[in-house]
Amino acid sequence: METLELELQQAQLDIEAMLIMGATPAEVALKMIQTRRMTSTTYEGADKPTLKKAVCDEFKISENLLFVKTRKREISNARQVYAYVLVKAKKMSDKEVGRICGLDRTTVIYCVKTVEGFCETEKKYRELIPRLVKDVELGFLEV
Repeated sequence: METLELELQQAQLDIEAMLIMGATPAEVALKMIQTRRMTSTTYEGADKPTLKKAVCDEFKISENLLFVKTRKREISNARQVYAYVLVKAKKMSDKEVGRICGLDRTTVIYCVKTVEGFCETEKKYRELIPRLVKDVELGFLEV
């Protein structure tokens, strides 16, 4: 825990130095995002967080349940979000995502449409989905 506190203090000093030296807002924002990832309790202790773990933690399910053939709402929603992020962030084809998730390619298309619908109607998804997509794109989460 002491190491984490020291790293946080160093990150704060780095950000302050960047501001003094005239860093662009984008550079400062990137440093702040990296600092946030470092302090995230969700991924504490992991070498490199994975998309699978992040989605399962968000939906409070076990990682080994993500690809189980079930229609339970919390599991199917997590599976749909996982498939959506792979399609959007990694630019994978429906067939590739289907192979990874154990789904038919048409089911992957349905997942994408469903998650987009969730984003329009539910605040939780409006916040969660862009964050996961951005984290995968920036390399904070492994696939």
